[in-house]
Amino acid sequence: MAPKTSRRSYTAKFKLTAVVCVVENGNRAAGWHFSISEKLVRNWQMASEKIRAMKSTKKADRGNKARWRAREAGLRSWVLAQRTEGRLLSTVQVLLKAHTLSQVQMVQPLDIANNRSFKCVLLRLWEAWMTDGEHTYTPSGHMRRASFGEVAKWIQEAWAAVSVSTITAAFRKAGLIECAAVCDAEAESSSDSEIDECDEAMLQAEV
Repeated sequence: MAPKTSRRSYTAKFKLTAVVCVVENGNRAAGWHFSISEKLVRNWQMASEKIRAMKSTKKADRGNKARWRAREAGLRSWVLAQRTEGRLLSTVQVLLKAHTLSQVQMVQPLDIANNRSFKCVLLRLWEAWMTDGEHTYTPSGHMRRASFGEVAKWIQEAWAAVSVSTITAAFRKAGLIECAAVCDAEAESSSDSEIDECDEAMLQAEV
């Protein structure tokens, strides 16, 4: 077993030198000679072709690039701001902040205005079923809930009831599409009127 040393980075030139030593003397002897672990020697030997293509002074080989660069940049800015203010951060706090940033990167349901119009129609269909629909009851006298097929029909009917202008205006407000100024004015007027009706209906339902 090679002697224990502190963790450090190695240049591509050093790694290739160790690989050459492996070919001549073996993994264990190369590890002892360069005071590194045998596992490192094996890894460098398997990645020798990739190391040869690297710059001789390059050390780190961190693999693939980050998938969510903007999210990580935002997290880094937040951590630096907290440290500037003298606040201590735990790993849990950083993970929770990363989770929050991952949620706000995507469009939230409330950003799409046509959701309220859709829910308004769905609420009316449910109320109609509660008052006029055919119901079955359990042996203890409790009313059974609507079947999945019935709910699926409500969803289809509620979505079909939402006008195209409302959907267009909702997508524009969420920043998903860009419309001409004239189309914007017409879409906003249609969307606002439907949303007001929906708010009134939902408020009455809550009361």
